[in-house]
Amino acid sequence: MKRRIAILTPWYGQECTGGAEMLARELAQRLSERDAVTVLTTTSRSFLHEWDKDYHKPGRFRDGNYDVVRFRVRRRNSEAFAANNEQLLGLPRHRWPEISRYGIRTDFFLDESINSPELEAHVKRQGGAWYDAILALPYLYGVVVNAIKTAQAPIHLIPCLHDEAYARIPRIEDAMHRAKTLLFNSAGEAELALRLYGPGILEKSYVIGTGIPPAYEPALTSPIEGRYYLYLGRREPEKGVDLLVGAFRHHRYNGSRREVKLVLAGPGERSYDDAEGGIRDLGFIDEATKARLLKDALALLQPSQNESYSRVLMEAWRENVPVVAHAECLATATAVLESKGGLLAATGDEWAAALRALEEMEPAERRRIGALGAQYAAEHSDWDKAISRLRAAIGLDEEVAGTKPNGKRIDQILEAFDRGDAISDHARGIASRLRALGYQSKIYAAHIAPGVDDASPLPQSLSFADGLIYHHSIGSDVAECFVGARGRKSVIYHNVTPAHFFDPYAPKVAQQLRRGRDQLERVVAASDICIGDSEFNADEMRALGGRNVQTIPVATQFRRFDVSPSACVVRAKRGTTWLFVGRVSPNKGLSALIDAFEAFLRLDEDAALVILGKFDRSDRYYSELKGDLVRRGTDPYVTLTGYVDEAGIVGYYRNADVFVCLSEHEGFCVPLIEAMFFDVPVVAKAATAIPFTLGKAGLLLEPNADAYDVAAAAYEVCMDARLREQIIAAQRDRRRDFLPSQVDPLINKLAADLVPT
Repeated sequence: MKRRIAILTPWYGQECTGGAEMLARELAQRLSERDAVTVLTTTSRSFLHEWDKDYHKPGRFRDGNYDVVRFRVRRRNSEAFAANNEQLLGLPRHRWPEISRYGIRTDFFLDESINSPELEAHVKRQGGAWYDAILALPYLYGVVVNAIKTAQAPIHLIPCLHDEAYARIPRIEDAMHRAKTLLFNSAGEAELALRLYGPGILEKSYVIGTGIPPAYEPALTSPIEGRYYLYLGRREPEKGVDLLVGAFRHHRYNGSRREVKLVLAGPGERSYDDAEGGIRDLGFIDEATKARLLKDALALLQPSQNESYSRVLMEAWRENVPVVAHAECLATATAVLESKGGLLAATGDEWAAALRALEEMEPAERRRIGALGAQYAAEHSDWDKAISRLRAAIGLDEEVAGTKPNGKRIDQILEAFDRGDAISDHARGIASRLRALGYQSKIYAAHIAPGVDDASPLPQSLSFADGLIYHHSIGSDVAECFVGARGRKSVIYHNVTPAHFFDPYAPKVAQQLRRGRDQLERVVAASDICIGDSEFNADEMRALGGRNVQTIPVATQFRRFDVSPSACVVRAKRGTTWLFVGRVSPNKGLSALIDAFEAFLRLDEDAALVILGKFDRSDRYYSELKGDLVRRGTDPYVTLTGYVDEAGIVGYYRNADVFVCLSEHEGFCVPLIEAMFFDVPVVAKAATAIPFTLGKAGLLLEPNADAYDVAAAAYEVCMDARLREQIIAAQRDRRRDFLPSQVDPLINKLAADLVPT
């Protein structure tokens, strides 16, 4: 069945030679082999010409197997755009976060770039009726951003994202969140988007990849004799060419073999040719010459930091040629790290060292490295595979594996169910996965919060399910129902908070907790499979003689964070912001947290502490905590937020400098994972499940660390840039363990063990 696909892009045509424009043409050509494709674009000539001139005629035209529909462009204030663009380009990298945090004006960049109200109106009126899917690319122009905002139909965005100031513009971030799916050219580009826009995009992000043209027949002769390194691409400073040339000169005049040259080839107005210095600038070359140069090169050099994918990298690997890529370009650096097909360098000295290493390397070793790259390129530069992944991601394939009903039912039961609650979200995640596997699955709870509609009241009988999963964290009649239910059963143990924390403040809660602790042994004995959401909890069930004990981390529901941060929260600030996320509860160590923060104020008098979590103003513990803040005089520096919506939560995470957790009891502690995904460095005490959740990430303190130890650790994390980078790098590594790709197989196994199909 043919699907109707629209490709929305600002410029289209043979004159459009940019990476995104070339990608749009390739997609149109390849998708039209199977589907009915329409390119939606403007009458503007190309990126290199005047953006608001109607060069092409408006209307519908046929181009090969697909249609091209052009819409008139709106006149623009190019001077206002240029001024805004210059301001953005002039910001040094360390100030880029200010674009969103401090409200640097960016409207002119989008409003006076390339826009087409006619195209926008077409997508708004006809998008859902005329097209089964709309693809838009790239991310940074008004015509794309406005279409995503106003369209009635969902739009799938191919960002072609670079790590640049533009990516921080709030309206661009809003477009990322509004898009139905995000389709990335490389794993590195997807990682960059995650770092910029937070974990809310995880569930709708897909690495599609792209392809490269078939290899050309190499020219019989080469314009270069002898050994050489090769650069292919635009010969411009913003592509890192100045860095590369400088590093080569340093390398050449500090002990290298003088016969090895640097060869540059590609479009550009400036020539870097320096025969005496060993640099040959060939300018623009044909494909046959390019193929010959690639085959004979010692290595391909890719110094650009602004890539979402690099075709020349893949073309070099196809010829078994190793590469050197910029270590700070996630797209290319990730490809090199995953493939082991080359080296990475950032500074000029590092580039010189990489050239030296390649020059001194045995030919067989260079071929081995190039061959590893070739294996990677075979998977990530194949158009057929890329198109197949794209169609699956945007739902064009008629049959999706694993979604056919299997006739079995697995239900979940809880004591309480709410929005934003970690255990409730865990149950939601499991239910979603079970349904994807073909099981019927419902969630039942004894107490359902007002306005929550994805759970049902607990029925009198649970015998209609083939399998039952119970979430245990507190004393409950639900536990008794679970113990008495027939059939295959599994408990997911989230731990029970020791009652002594609540004795002085909420005796009824303490009594319920004691009941939960008393019920645990019988719940474990009644379970065919025992699941701990942490090793800490799993070990407790093992000690009770639990059967088939496994660990499945909390299936965190990140999609609720797929929103732009609240402008009321993300704002200018002077001092360091501490953040803790969790309900205002006696076991959360909030008194110790305030002690540590008070000590920190001696180091940073402008600091602020945010305790983000629900509380009841009539609660005795909250009143005591609030009164203590007033007596200390720290009340103006500490914010207890109460309930905050998702946009507010995202804003607080974005605004935080450090996440400090001194909780005395946790069964898992989901906010630690959230902090990792928002790149907020964690300082925490090693209590209960926290060491398991953090793993080798964060800065873990001894359980007996005092207020001054905590304050000193937080200060060091905030002030020592190198330590901060190390912690965030370790957190990025650890957070991979909580991605759906890691957790879903564990849920699959639980379902198969509990109710075999």
